Amino acid sequence: QTQDAETPFNAKVARELFLQNCAVCHGQDGTGEGPVSRFLTPTPRDFTPAVYKLRSTPSGALPTSPDLWRTITLGIPGTAMLGFGGLSENERWQLVAYLQSLSPRFKTESPTESVVSPAPPIWTPEGVAHGASVYAAMQCGQCHGPTGRGDGPAAGAQTDDKGQPIFPFDLTRGSKFKAGHLGQDIYRVLHTGLDGTPMPSYHDVLSDTDTWDLVFYIQSLFSDCH
Repeated sequence: QTQDAETPFNAKVARELFLQNCAVCHGQDGTGEGPVSRFLTPTPRDFTPAVYKLRSTPSGALPTSPDLWRTITLGIPGTAMLGFGGLSENERWQLVAYLQSLSPRFKTESPTESVVSPAPPIWTPEGVAHGASVYAAMQCGQCHGPTGRGDGPAAGAQTDDKGQPIFPFDLTRGSKFKAGHLGQDIYRVLHTGLDGTPMPSYHDVLSDTDTWDLVFYIQSLFSDCH
């Protein structure tokens, strides 16, 4: 999705859209402290540091405008963040620009290219078995559990960047994957990590083959992708 160059940012319109659709959770100033935020788990994102879980860019980098557009449009499964596909395209782009205006990082840091997922290899039982060994070697089960149900021995001690308790995802719940359950979606998360959470990037650790086999193994843990 690319932004329409004929719809420039209108700060007044964008703020009104934010107040109408986002402030109840994220707060009027975007710090994640809206009136219902204390009732929500996970807690709403504080936009001012510009640390985003769902990105196509490397760990620590800002999300792209299309990254923000995707989250606004589709929402985040398994959370209180609904999709706002009912808003017009222009309104959603106004919200993207408004979120970017809440953090000085978008003015001072240069854009970073998105991580490109290579074409997946052919799925094989051997690949899935190798993926299981990668899962073990990377100690994914410490958080996500030996069978991926989010019940690993370290699961109860995890916190996010605000010090709030955070729980490892149950990998058997494929339809609820926050960034999507398709192969490219899981590959992207493994390579970018989820900033603000204990989920690291494996970009410098795993080869493409190891990553894709781990993707296949994770997909084997849930049935709704096949």
